Amino acid sequence: MSKTIRVGLVGTGKFAGHHAAAWRSLGSVELVGVHGSNSVRTESFATEQACTPFSDVATLAAACDIIDVASANDTHADYALEAIARGRHVVVEKPLDTNLEKARALCVAARDQGIVASVISNYRFNPCFVEMKRTLDQGMLGDIIGGQVSVVCQRTDKYYAKNGGWRGDWVRAGGGVLIHQCIHHIDLLHWFFGPAIEAEGYLSDWTGGVKGRGVERTFTGWMTFENVGPVGLFMTTKGESSALERFEIFGTRSTGVANGRSFCASAREPVRYLAEIMSGFIGRRRKPENAAAQLQRQFREMVAVVLGREGKLSATIDDGLRAIETVSRLYGRDRKIG
Repeated sequence: MSKTIRVGLVGTGKFAGHHAAAWRSLGSVELVGVHGSNSVRTESFATEQACTPFSDVATLAAACDIIDVASANDTHADYALEAIARGRHVVVEKPLDTNLEKARALCVAARDQGIVASVISNYRFNPCFVEMKRTLDQGMLGDIIGGQVSVVCQRTDKYYAKNGGWRGDWVRAGGGVLIHQCIHHIDLLHWFFGPAIEAEGYLSDWTGGVKGRGVERTFTGWMTFENVGPVGLFMTTKGESSALERFEIFGTRSTGVANGRSFCASAREPVRYLAEIMSGFIGRRRKPENAAAQLQRQFREMVAVVLGREGKLSATIDDGLRAIETVSRLYGRDRKIG
């Protein structure tokens, strides 16, 4: 394999644009082309990104080393399986898919083919969450009593209606705020504490205006882990424009707080910890690190693993499968994905 890695992109939406920019920022990568479900959008996207439009994934895969799937949620596994069948490495946007059986088949196929397969888990590459993980691994917070994950972001009705309305369609999106915006936070909890033992939740503020119609805009719930007390979840897209993202982990020695921008522990930095708490109370917006930098780190690692320069990925598709399995449990029997 040449030292220049050839990447093909599937998808022409906002996330695909972010992915294209991240790949193009890496000197060892050539963005070869793109495939999308709409030929007009695909041509336009290819012109913007200075790459070639492809009418099908098979032809795109034949010209590439890595296929990056950043299409609608319910198409992820199908596209990735097609690329794997042709021996191509894959990276898949979250969630891995909306169908559990397809996602499981994807993991099996990747193992059987011996290819490198990753799911977008850019939060694992955010320095503040890396620091939180290190602090937990070193036992600096003591025994973990419990925690709280709070995410408040704004998504308008227009957001759910555009691009054919797929984000407001349970079948196509797989759900609302929990799976589409906050599956990153579920993945982080797995990264911190391992598999969930218990997981329950409640869905509200449906996009269709009636319970069970459309997707949920607000999710509340809780999870437990081995040797870890309950972690509460509150996630909504009905918030004000000044977003809130906060991880709070309560230990017997200290409390750790991360907000996507920084991490601090109460025992180690009491003044800074108080400032972080107060910033949440007064609603001051603090912009987190640009997600593009985190994508670049994940893609750079992917290239290094494909080239044999690094041994393993920080986030595999098995991690992606575990995340949607937990999301399915949180949604419950009535709204199980897949």
